[in-house]
Amino acid sequence: MLDEAGESHAIVSGVRGGLRYRNARIHGVWAHSGGAPRDSRADAVFAFADLVQALDADWAEVLDGGEDLAVTFGRVDAAGPLHAMAKVPGQLEFCLDLRSEDNAVLDRMDAMLKSRIAAIEAARPGIRFELGAQSRSQPMQLSPRLGDWLEAGAASLGAQSPAMANQLAGRTPTGTARPQQGRRASGPFRWPGPILPAR
Repeated sequence: MLDEAGESHAIVSGVRGGLRYRNARIHGVWAHSGGAPRDSRADAVFAFADLVQALDADWAEVLDGGEDLAVTFGRVDAAGPLHAMAKVPGQLEFCLDLRSEDNAVLDRMDAMLKSRIAAIEAARPGIRFELGAQSRSQPMQLSPRLGDWLEAGAASLGAQSPAMANQLAGRTPTGTARPQQGRRASGPFRWPGPILPAR
């Protein structure tokens, strides 16, 4: 994002909260790829593709409405010892990471996720989703005082500091400067003066 904007760094102003399913699974029915007709298949990979397409459309709709959201399927596994070229896949494992500055958006997306899953299960008999345990992290605003201090330090070096929303998790008041991708976080900027405690 910084590279596209032509910026060397930015002051991070907030941390997105997260709603995650770390060990989700889709159960289908194993079958021979050469013999099972389309109408009788319960293909876990096709069911997963339905979910990805649906959530991508929901994500775009949320952003079009001016709200904050990020949707990531960080791990997808359909290559276990039972999977093979000539098998209809009967199982797929994945993780899902939803992030937003607004807990209400996360709650709404969680409800939409479950609604989408119910629709896919109804459309594809034999398919069953198992989301597993849900974990949450809360959105938070970083310390404005430290943000101002970092911005002043950047300005003293002749650098402008656009604000950006952080996507990392955090638990204590803090301030962060994010360098452009490919640059070391420790340089080239060095902030003068003592570290100020957050208030």
